[in-house]
Amino acid sequence: MYQSIISKNQNMIGKTLQDNMVKNKTIILSGAPFSGKTTLLNYFKKNNYPVIDEQARKLINYNRENNINIFPWTDQDKFERICFKNQVIKEKETQKNRFPKPIIMDESVVDYAAYYLIRNLKIPNFLINGIKKSKYDYIFILDILPNYKKDKDRPWTITQINNLQKHLISLYSQYYTYKVYRIPCLPVKERFQLIQKIIKY
Repeated sequence: MYQSIISKNQNMIGKTLQDNMVKNKTIILSGAPFSGKTTLLNYFKKNNYPVIDEQARKLINYNRENNINIFPWTDQDKFERICFKNQVIKEKETQKNRFPKPIIMDESVVDYAAYYLIRNLKIPNFLINGIKKSKYDYIFILDILPNYKKDKDRPWTITQINNLQKHLISLYSQYYTYKVYRIPCLPVKERFQLIQKIIKY
């Protein structure tokens, strides 16, 4: 179910993801580009929450620095497969230790699937299996901020951005039986406090 808090899931990799999400509570922050995820994640970091940063942004920066032409706008499939593999590795590393607060994740495997859909590509089976086997405690989808502008890291049109947001909402609602919460456009502190109120940490 998709709920507004203002008005009131490669087979082996998928199995690894499930097996290594059992120690700590895990919170997903999702939303299309220009939804303020990075700003909100930095606020969580300042408040001593363990954070898993977005793997796509890291890969884009690495590929640019090393002249590797694998980007979501040049080779969507290869790019998303690498991101997915890196995501699973990072989650596994993070789960080796218990944390006093929940782990905050910038996106999950579901987000990679949504990027296939905005390019009218079929979601590959390894990714569907990974989604079905993943376990997260809370999912928050951030509303897109106003005045979106394209840049080198966000080459999407506003139409693609809005379609991506719709796919994210649909996929998370389809694959998870627990509630998916919407975070409206608010100052970062207020977004942080809304999530804190729900997760009770």
